[in-house]
Amino acid sequence: MKIGELVSKLRASGRVEFGATQLSGPMGFVASLADSLAKVLAPEVQVFDGVVLEMPKGQGGSWTGKLEWLLLIQGYLLRLVGEVKDKTLTVSHVVYPLSTLRHVAIVTGYQEAAGTPYFHSYALVIEFLGGKIEARSELPSDTADHLVRFGQRLLTP
Repeated sequence: MKIGELVSKLRASGRVEFGATQLSGPMGFVASLADSLAKVLAPEVQVFDGVVLEMPKGQGGSWTGKLEWLLLIQGYLLRLVGEVKDKTLTVSHVVYPLSTLRHVAIVTGYQEAAGTPYFHSYALVIEFLGGKIEARSELPSDTADHLVRFGQRLLTP
């Protein structure tokens, strides 16, 4: 899908699905990130996938923390972060060329109960020349599945 279509869908419903992954968040955050995307990227830029790395905490108009997304676009990985500080939402964009990708790791975590290990968490680690992105999700969570699907997408040529 193109950025223009992505922005329209985000503004309309606050979420976009990419098959096995999705972008979502509180509507105020999503609207700000969508507006920022529309200003920073050309509408014809192709978006292949997206995932939520971090979700803000709170409810209504009282949010803390940040909404963090990763978008797989033409030749790049875009890290988009909307963060609230002192009642101001700031949106930042960091673009990583896929040509500088060093490795993608999906780490599974297990815990033990009554002598039996059980699946507990995923971590997605993406390392570039000069930078690293790391996200962790505990189960049960749609986010955990989305992290793995996004990592698998990056690993697929």
